[in-house]
Amino acid sequence: MAVSGRRKWDDKHSISKQGRQLTFLCQPCECDGDKIEAEAFCETCNEFICSPCLKAHRKLAISKNHVIKSKNEMPKSRKKQKGPCTELCSVHHTEIIKFFCEDHHSVGCGDCMILSHKTCSVKLVNDVSDSYNTSEELVQIRKNMATLLRRISSYQGNILDGIKATDEMREKIMKEIHIFRQEINEYLDNAEADLLKLIDQLTSKQVSQLGHMQKEFESMKTDMRECKDKIMSLQTILINCL
Repeated sequence: MAVSGRRKWDDKHSISKQGRQLTFLCQPCECDGDKIEAEAFCETCNEFICSPCLKAHRKLAISKNHVIKSKNEMPKSRKKQKGPCTELCSVHHTEIIKFFCEDHHSVGCGDCMILSHKTCSVKLVNDVSDSYNTSEELVQIRKNMATLLRRISSYQGNILDGIKATDEMREKIMKEIHIFRQEINEYLDNAEADLLKLIDQLTSKQVSQLGHMQKEFESMKTDMRECKDKIMSLQTILINCL
């Protein structure tokens, strides 16, 4: 039975009988200053308890399903705990997860083990966690994860290189398009200037030719008027002579 503010327990709290058998004191009673021999060991709470405390332990709802070892089954020392588990059971929401079922590879509280895993191989989560970190399967998983992380980093590097190459290609194409556009504009400007010059030359020549023809026509009209006048004058002279 867990008591708030309890002192840490170790082998120094055990009593030796004639140097042959270790006898442990009840930890809850020890916290109250009483030295009473332990008659059982609660694996769930990881503490030695006497008969009166065991009765109370089995009556309380929070500890009635704890795993209890009799005096003959008690361990030679209290197991060191890394720290209490605070994860609540997904089935019994007021109970803390403390056990691992090796047959079903699942965790649960004391109620889960009693109701659903009576015939299974059940261990404390703290005990399993010690060997879990060094298990061959976990070591392989860690190696695979490290390999995947390296591959992901490599793929990310390739993606960044691809993005950079794409940006550089875009800049190059845009620059070439700009240069090509400038060349087209320059070509069109030169072509326009040449066409305008040619048109000016053609129109100037045409105007010159038309002006020359106009002068010739005026000259011809003058000549025809003079010829007409001469004919009229000659006709008058002839009439007078008759």
